[in-house]
Amino acid sequence: MSAFKPAYLLRVLLVTQLIFLVVMGLRWSGQLQGVELSAYDLMVYLGASNPSSESRIVLVWATDADQRQWRWPLSDKQLVELLERTLVYQPRVLGLDLYRDLSIPTPEGEDYSKQLNRVLTANPNIIGIMKFTDDQGRRVAPPAALEGSSQVGFNDMMLDSGIIRRGLLFLDDGERFAEYFGLKVALKYLEPLGIHLEAADPNQPELIRFGKTVLSPLDSHFGGYVDIDDAGYQFLLDFPMAYEHFPHLTITDLLTKELPPELLRDRIVIFGTNAESTPDFHYTPFSRWSEADPRVPGLAMHAYAVEQLLNMALKGDTPRNSLSEWMEYVWIWFWSLLGGVICMVCPKLWQFSVTWVGGFLLIGSITFLAFVNGWWIPAFPAMLGWGLAALLTEQLLTHAIAMENLQQKLKEAQQTAALSKTFQKFVPYEFLKHLGKDHITDLQLGDCRKQEMTILFADMRSFTKISENMTPEETFRFINTFLGHVAPAIQQHEGFIDKFIGDAIMALFHRYPDDALHAGIAMLQKLELFNEERKAAGDEPVSMGIGINTGTVILGTIGGPNRMEGTVVSDAVNLAARMENMTKEYGATLLISEHTFYGLYQPQQFACRLTDRVQVKGKAEWVTIWEVLDGNPVITRRAKVATLKPFEQALSLYFLEEFAEAQSLFEACATENPDDKAAQLYILRCQQDRERVQREEFPVKQI
Repeated sequence: MSAFKPAYLLRVLLVTQLIFLVVMGLRWSGQLQGVELSAYDLMVYLGASNPSSESRIVLVWATDADQRQWRWPLSDKQLVELLERTLVYQPRVLGLDLYRDLSIPTPEGEDYSKQLNRVLTANPNIIGIMKFTDDQGRRVAPPAALEGSSQVGFNDMMLDSGIIRRGLLFLDDGERFAEYFGLKVALKYLEPLGIHLEAADPNQPELIRFGKTVLSPLDSHFGGYVDIDDAGYQFLLDFPMAYEHFPHLTITDLLTKELPPELLRDRIVIFGTNAESTPDFHYTPFSRWSEADPRVPGLAMHAYAVEQLLNMALKGDTPRNSLSEWMEYVWIWFWSLLGGVICMVCPKLWQFSVTWVGGFLLIGSITFLAFVNGWWIPAFPAMLGWGLAALLTEQLLTHAIAMENLQQKLKEAQQTAALSKTFQKFVPYEFLKHLGKDHITDLQLGDCRKQEMTILFADMRSFTKISENMTPEETFRFINTFLGHVAPAIQQHEGFIDKFIGDAIMALFHRYPDDALHAGIAMLQKLELFNEERKAAGDEPVSMGIGINTGTVILGTIGGPNRMEGTVVSDAVNLAARMENMTKEYGATLLISEHTFYGLYQPQQFACRLTDRVQVKGKAEWVTIWEVLDGNPVITRRAKVATLKPFEQALSLYFLEEFAEAQSLFEACATENPDDKAAQLYILRCQQDRERVQREEFPVKQI
C-alpha cells in the first residue's frame, strides 16, 4: 500500500471527520450515555480498595431482628434511650437518618416527645434529616424540635436510572434553601478545627473553599453525562470501598452491650435502617459488578458522602474532575483521526488487526489511569470513533487500492499492447519482468538478477540429414513449422523461451519444476501430431530430445554500447544442455536431473525411471539422471513402465558392481522390451565393466 499519497490522505481526513460527527451526534443525543455510565461503574469497581486507615464513621443500623425485638418505628422513649446511651460514649457527631416528623408514644400511650425534644436541642452535635422533595413533590418535615435550626439537613439523593453516582451539597427551589445531611454532619465534625464553607473567588461565586479543597459544581455535560439535571450543587461521589468496611453495630448491640469506649468516642455515629421490612436501599456503581447483595443501605450512602467530604477538607482530596467540553471534543476527534491514519501506516491485515485491538486497550488504559488519578475522561466515544474510523477507512483504502491496482494492470496491459510485436518476439516480456523492467526501453547493459529457475533444452534429432535436400527457404519454413507446433506448450505451462538455437529451444520456468515437466511432455505430444501431418504429406517423422535441470541462474544483458542481448548464465544451464544431449545415448525423449526430480511439487503426477549416475566434467559432484516416461509414445511408455521395477533393481545391482546379476536383469528387460536402448546399453556396460574390474580399471562416466 502506498501509505501517504495525497489522495489517500484527503479521503482519510474526510472519513474521519464524518465518523467524528456521527459519534458526536450520537453523544449529543444521549445515545452513548448509558454505555459511558456502565464504563464509569466498572472503573469505580476496579479502582476500589480496602480502607487504608481507621474510619471516622460508625454505622448503627436497625435490622429486621432489631425491629421485631424493639418494635418499629422506635417510640420516643426508646429513641431517647438510644441517643442518651450513645452520647455517653462522647461521639463528636451523631447523625440521625430516621424521619421523625411525628411523635411516637409507647405502646402504653406514654408521651416522651418532650424528653426527645430536650435531648435533640440540648445536644447540638445531633443532626436530623428532612425530605426536601421527592419525584411526586412530597416532603417530609424534620423533627419539630429541630425545625429551622442548623441541626437539620436534607437526605435527598440524585438517581441515574436507579443508580446513585452524584451527591448534593445544597438545594434551592426558589422558596427554600437547604444543606445536605452529610454536609451538615461533616461540618459539625470539622467545627473544632475551624473548617467551614467559604467563597473561594469573589469573581467566581460557584467556587467554594472547603478546608484544603476548592469545590465547583457539576455541569449538565460533565464527563459522560449528557444534558442532565444539574440543579443544586452536585459533585461525583467516590466509592473507595464496599460499605461493609465501615465499622457497624446494630441497635440491639448499642442498647444491650457494653461497648469499648474508643469505638464511638470522637467519631461520627450515623443511625439508620438495614432491614427488608423497612427498605431503605440504593444501588451504586458497585451494584452492577458485585457478587454480594448489590443494594446499599441509605445510612451507608451518607457515610460514603461524609467520608469523601472529610477527605476533601482534611487531606485536600478533590472530587473527580472532567475535561472541558471542547477538550472532550478534541479527545474524541484525535482518536477518530488516529483510527483513520492507522490504516495508512499498517497496510497488512495482521498489522492492522493488532494495532486496532491495541488502540482499544490503549484508550481503556489511559482512561482508567486518568480515573484512578481523579479524572473522568469519556472512553466509549473515543473507542467508537477509533474503531469505526479504522474499519471504514480500511475498507475505503482497500477499495481505492484495488481500483488503483486495476488501473495499474490496465495501464500495464496497454503498455504491453503498445510494445512492438517485433521486440516482443526478440525479447520475451517475461524476461523483462524478471529483471524488474516494464518496457524494453528500460533495459540497460549489465542489468542482471539472480534467481532459482528450471531450464529446459529441446533439440530436433537428425536435422542435418533432413535438411540436406531442402532449399534455404524450405529449411527455415520447416524449422518454423516444427517450432510453431512445440513451442506454444512452454508458455501454456508458465514458462518462456529464452532463445532459439537453430532447431533447438532453451526455455525457463520460474515457478515449479513441475511446470517444465508438463511443458516437456506437452511438447512431445505436439511432436506426435506434427509427425502425423508429415506422414500424411509423405515426409519422414522427426524426433526430439529434451533435457531439464533446476538451479540458480543469472538473468541479465550482455554486449556492448551498440549491441546487447538478454541471456542466462550458470552451470545449471550447461547441465540442462548436457542432459538433452544424453537423451541420444539412453534412447530417451525426456531426461531430468536429480535437482529437478527432488524439487517436484507433485512428483506422483509423473512416471519417472532412474537412469544413471554421472559426474559433470570439471565438477566434483555426481548427478543422478531420471527418465520421464510420460513423453514417450503410448506403446513405448507401457513397455518401459512394465519393466520399471526390474530395471531399477538391475541398476542398483550395477552401482553395487554386481555386474553378473545386473546383466541378467537388464537382459530380461531387453527381452520384454527390445526397444529399450538403456537396457541394451547397460548390458554392454556390464560386460565391459566386469572386464575392467578384472583389469582393475575404474573409469568415471562423465557428461
